[in-house]
Amino acid sequence: MIAGVQSPLSSAAVVASTALLVGLLAAALSNRVRRRLWRAAALLLRPGWLEPRARIAKAVSVVERQVSLGAVLRSLPPAVREAAGVEPVTVFAIDPAQGIYEPVASTLPQVSAEPIAVDQPLPAQLKHRRAVLMLDGRADDLEHASIHAVNARVIRACHAVCAVPLRRQRELIGFMLCGGTSGRDRIGLVSLARLERLGRRLSATLERVSRRSSGLPRDRGQLAGSGTDGHDERHRDGRLG
Repeated sequence: MIAGVQSPLSSAAVVASTALLVGLLAAALSNRVRRRLWRAAALLLRPGWLEPRARIAKAVSVVERQVSLGAVLRSLPPAVREAAGVEPVTVFAIDPAQGIYEPVASTLPQVSAEPIAVDQPLPAQLKHRRAVLMLDGRADDLEHASIHAVNARVIRACHAVCAVPLRRQRELIGFMLCGGTSGRDRIGLVSLARLERLGRRLSATLERVSRRSSGLPRDRGQLAGSGTDGHDERHRDGRLG
Protein backbone atom coordinates (compact mmCIF):
# COMPACT_ATOMS: atom_id res chain seq x y z
CA MET A 1 0.00 0.00 0.00
CA ILE A 2 1.29 3.50 -0.81
CA ALA A 3 2.36 5.38 2.29
CA GLY A 4 -0.27 7.82 3.53
CA VAL A 5 -3.11 6.24 1.47
CA GLN A 6 -5.78 4.49 3.52
CA SER A 7 -7.48 1.53 1.87
CA PRO A 8 -11.31 1.37 1.68
CA LEU A 9 -11.20 -1.89 3.64
CA SER A 10 -9.37 -0.32 6.58
CA SER A 11 -11.80 2.61 6.58
CA ALA A 12 -14.73 0.20 6.65
CA ALA A 13 -13.13 -1.70 9.52
CA VAL A 14 -12.73 1.50 11.54
CA VAL A 15 -16.38 2.44 11.02
CA ALA A 16 -17.59 -1.05 11.94
CA SER A 17 -15.38 -1.16 15.04
CA THR A 18 -16.58 2.27 16.16
CA ALA A 19 -20.22 1.28 15.70
CA LEU A 20 -19.65 -1.91 17.69
CA LEU A 21 -17.98 -0.06 20.56
CA VAL A 22 -20.77 2.50 20.70
CA GLY A 23 -23.35 -0.28 20.67
CA LEU A 24 -21.64 -2.12 23.54
CA LEU A 25 -21.42 1.08 25.56
CA ALA A 26 -25.08 1.80 24.94
CA ALA A 27 -26.11 -1.58 26.32
CA ALA A 28 -24.66 -0.70 29.73
CA LEU A 29 -26.36 2.69 30.10
CA SER A 30 -29.85 4.01 30.76
CA ASN A 31 -32.57 3.79 28.15
CA ARG A 32 -32.30 7.46 27.23
CA VAL A 33 -28.55 7.42 26.68
CA ARG A 34 -28.59 3.92 25.21
CA ARG A 35 -31.16 4.83 22.55
CA ARG A 36 -29.19 7.88 21.48
CA LEU A 37 -25.94 5.97 21.27
CA TRP A 38 -27.67 3.15 19.41
CA ARG A 39 -29.01 5.62 16.86
CA ALA A 40 -25.57 7.26 16.58
CA ALA A 41 -24.08 3.84 15.88
CA ALA A 42 -26.74 3.22 13.23
CA LEU A 43 -25.86 6.49 11.53
CA LEU A 44 -22.27 5.26 11.20
CA LEU A 45 -23.57 2.34 9.15
CA ARG A 46 -24.95 4.48 6.33
CA PRO A 47 -22.24 3.70 3.76
CA GLY A 48 -23.43 1.47 0.93
CA TRP A 49 -21.23 -1.45 1.98
CA LEU A 50 -23.38 -1.94 5.09
CA GLU A 51 -26.66 -0.40 3.95
CA PRO A 52 -27.52 -1.86 0.55
CA ARG A 53 -29.10 1.05 -1.28
CA ALA A 54 -30.66 -1.34 -3.77
CA ARG A 55 -33.06 -2.66 -1.12
CA ILE A 56 -34.20 0.80 -0.16
CA ALA A 57 -34.50 1.90 -3.79
CA LYS A 58 -36.60 -1.19 -4.56
CA ALA A 59 -38.95 -0.51 -1.65
CA VAL A 60 -39.40 3.12 -2.66
CA SER A 61 -39.96 2.08 -6.28
CA VAL A 62 -42.75 -0.32 -5.25
CA VAL A 63 -44.42 2.41 -3.23
CA GLU A 64 -44.07 5.07 -5.93
CA ARG A 65 -45.84 2.88 -8.49
CA GLN A 66 -49.07 3.14 -6.52
CA VAL A 67 -51.67 5.51 -7.94
CA SER A 68 -53.30 6.72 -4.73
CA LEU A 69 -52.35 7.50 -1.16
CA GLY A 70 -54.48 4.60 0.09
CA ALA A 71 -52.64 2.18 -2.18
CA VAL A 72 -49.32 3.62 -1.01
CA LEU A 73 -50.20 2.99 2.63
CA ARG A 74 -51.24 -0.59 1.90
CA SER A 75 -48.00 -1.25 0.02
CA LEU A 76 -45.74 -0.07 2.84
CA PRO A 77 -45.66 -3.05 5.26
CA PRO A 78 -44.28 -5.73 2.90
CA ALA A 79 -41.95 -3.24 1.22
CA VAL A 80 -40.49 -2.05 4.54
CA ARG A 81 -40.22 -5.60 5.89
CA GLU A 82 -38.20 -6.60 2.83
CA ALA A 83 -35.97 -3.51 2.82
CA ALA A 84 -35.23 -3.17 6.54
CA GLY A 85 -35.50 -6.78 7.66
CA VAL A 86 -37.94 -6.00 10.47
CA GLU A 87 -41.11 -7.90 11.34
CA PRO A 88 -43.96 -7.16 11.79
CA VAL A 89 -44.74 -3.78 10.21
CA THR A 90 -48.07 -2.03 10.83
CA VAL A 91 -49.08 1.27 9.24
CA PHE A 92 -51.35 3.78 10.98
CA ALA A 93 -52.93 6.61 8.99
CA ILE A 94 -54.66 9.75 10.18
CA ASP A 95 -58.42 10.09 9.96
CA PRO A 96 -58.89 13.86 10.28
CA ALA A 97 -62.66 13.63 10.69
CA GLN A 98 -62.37 11.32 13.69
CA GLY A 99 -59.17 12.80 15.12
CA ILE A 100 -57.45 9.43 15.24
CA TYR A 101 -54.69 7.37 13.71
CA GLU A 102 -55.94 3.91 12.82
CA PRO A 103 -54.25 0.76 11.51
CA VAL A 104 -54.73 0.44 7.76
CA ALA A 105 -52.22 -2.23 6.73
CA SER A 106 -49.88 -4.73 8.35
CA THR A 107 -47.76 -7.78 7.72
CA LEU A 108 -49.61 -9.39 10.62
CA PRO A 109 -52.42 -11.71 9.48
CA GLN A 110 -54.76 -10.07 11.99
CA VAL A 111 -54.33 -6.72 13.74
CA SER A 112 -56.11 -6.20 17.05
CA ALA A 113 -54.64 -2.74 17.57
CA GLU A 114 -57.13 -0.03 18.46
CA PRO A 115 -57.13 3.47 16.94
CA ILE A 116 -54.93 6.08 18.62
CA ALA A 117 -56.23 9.59 19.31
CA VAL A 118 -54.11 12.32 17.73
CA ASP A 119 -53.36 13.85 21.15
CA GLN A 120 -52.12 10.64 22.78
CA PRO A 121 -48.43 10.40 23.77
CA LEU A 122 -47.21 8.25 20.86
CA PRO A 123 -48.35 10.49 17.98
CA ALA A 124 -47.66 13.59 20.08
CA GLN A 125 -43.96 12.64 20.28
CA LEU A 126 -43.78 11.58 16.64
CA LYS A 127 -45.14 14.95 15.52
CA HIS A 128 -41.96 16.63 16.68
CA ARG A 129 -39.40 14.27 15.21
CA ARG A 130 -38.25 12.86 11.90
CA ALA A 131 -36.05 10.11 13.29
CA VAL A 132 -37.10 6.62 14.36
CA LEU A 133 -38.57 6.55 17.87
CA MET A 134 -37.23 3.61 19.87
CA LEU A 135 -39.85 1.98 22.08
CA ASP A 136 -37.88 -0.87 23.61
CA GLY A 137 -35.79 -0.65 26.76
CA ARG A 138 -35.51 -1.33 30.43
CA ALA A 139 -38.16 -0.45 33.01
CA ASP A 140 -35.81 1.82 35.00
CA ASP A 141 -36.01 4.61 32.43
CA LEU A 142 -38.89 7.08 32.32
CA GLU A 143 -38.20 8.79 28.98
CA HIS A 144 -41.21 7.19 27.28
CA ALA A 145 -43.25 6.41 30.39
CA SER A 146 -46.34 8.20 29.07
CA ILE A 147 -46.25 6.24 25.81
CA HIS A 148 -45.98 2.90 27.58
CA ALA A 149 -48.69 3.89 30.04
CA VAL A 150 -51.25 5.09 27.49
CA ASN A 151 -50.34 3.23 24.30
CA ALA A 152 -49.06 -0.05 25.74
CA ARG A 153 -51.89 -2.14 24.28
CA VAL A 154 -51.24 -0.90 20.76
CA ILE A 155 -47.49 -1.46 21.09
CA ARG A 156 -48.06 -5.01 22.32
CA ALA A 157 -50.67 -5.75 19.65
CA CYS A 158 -48.22 -4.67 16.94
CA HIS A 159 -45.19 -6.32 18.58
CA ALA A 160 -43.47 -2.96 18.13
CA VAL A 161 -40.00 -1.97 19.26
CA CYS A 162 -39.88 1.29 17.30
CA ALA A 163 -42.06 3.81 15.48
CA VAL A 164 -41.28 5.53 12.18
CA PRO A 165 -43.03 8.86 11.44
CA LEU A 166 -44.59 9.42 8.02
CA ARG A 167 -44.87 13.09 7.11
CA ARG A 168 -46.37 15.27 4.45
CA GLN A 169 -44.58 18.58 4.84
CA ARG A 170 -45.06 19.41 8.54
CA GLU A 171 -48.06 17.15 9.05
CA LEU A 172 -47.79 13.72 10.64
CA ILE A 173 -50.12 11.82 8.32
CA GLY A 174 -49.23 8.45 9.74
CA PHE A 175 -46.56 6.24 11.22
CA MET A 176 -45.27 2.69 11.12
CA LEU A 177 -44.97 0.48 14.19
CA CYS A 178 -42.16 -1.99 13.53
CA GLY A 179 -40.99 -5.11 15.28
CA GLY A 180 -37.41 -6.17 15.70
CA THR A 181 -34.92 -7.50 13.19
CA SER A 182 -36.14 -10.83 11.80
CA GLY A 183 -39.08 -10.76 14.21
CA ARG A 184 -36.95 -10.60 17.36
CA ASP A 185 -37.63 -8.23 20.27
CA ARG A 186 -34.69 -5.97 19.40
CA ILE A 187 -33.75 -4.03 16.29
CA GLY A 188 -30.27 -4.40 14.84
CA LEU A 189 -28.05 -1.51 13.88
CA VAL A 190 -28.27 -2.17 10.15
CA SER A 191 -32.08 -2.44 10.30
CA LEU A 192 -32.24 0.81 12.26
CA ALA A 193 -30.04 2.57 9.71
CA ARG A 194 -32.30 1.37 6.90
CA LEU A 195 -35.45 2.48 8.74
CA GLU A 196 -33.97 5.94 9.25
CA ARG A 197 -33.35 6.32 5.52
CA LEU A 198 -36.66 4.70 4.57
CA GLY A 199 -38.62 7.05 6.80
CA ARG A 200 -37.21 10.09 5.00
CA ARG A 201 -37.56 8.60 1.52
CA LEU A 202 -41.12 7.42 2.14
CA SER A 203 -42.21 10.78 3.52
CA ALA A 204 -40.98 12.39 0.30
CA THR A 205 -42.84 9.74 -1.70
CA LEU A 206 -46.06 10.37 0.23
CA GLU A 207 -45.78 14.04 -0.60
CA ARG A 208 -45.39 13.35 -4.32
CA VAL A 209 -48.24 10.84 -4.42
CA SER A 210 -50.58 13.09 -2.47
CA ARG A 211 -49.96 15.91 -4.95
CA ARG A 212 -51.02 13.76 -7.89
CA SER A 213 -53.95 12.07 -6.16
CA SER A 214 -57.00 13.28 -4.32
CA GLY A 215 -55.14 13.49 -1.02
CA LEU A 216 -55.69 11.80 2.30
CA PRO A 217 -58.87 9.85 3.04
CA ARG A 218 -61.32 12.18 4.73
CA ASP A 219 -63.50 9.87 6.77
CA ARG A 220 -63.28 6.63 8.67
CA GLY A 221 -65.22 4.77 5.99
CA GLN A 222 -62.43 5.39 3.51
CA LEU A 223 -59.90 3.82 5.86
CA ALA A 224 -61.97 1.04 7.40
CA GLY A 225 -61.36 -2.45 6.13
CA SER A 226 -58.05 -1.68 4.47
CA GLY A 227 -56.88 -5.19 5.19
CA THR A 228 -53.72 -6.27 6.92
CA ASP A 229 -51.63 -7.51 4.06
CA GLY A 230 -52.52 -5.14 1.25
CA HIS A 231 -54.69 -7.71 -0.53
CA ASP A 232 -58.13 -7.23 1.04
CA GLU A 233 -60.82 -7.35 -1.62
CA ARG A 234 -62.84 -4.73 0.22
CA HIS A 235 -60.39 -2.11 -0.97
CA ARG A 236 -60.88 -2.71 -4.63
CA ASP A 237 -64.06 -0.68 -4.67
CA GLY A 238 -62.22 2.60 -5.03
CA ARG A 239 -62.65 3.98 -1.52
CA LEU A 240 -58.90 4.26 -1.14
CA GLY A 241 -58.17 4.68 -4.80
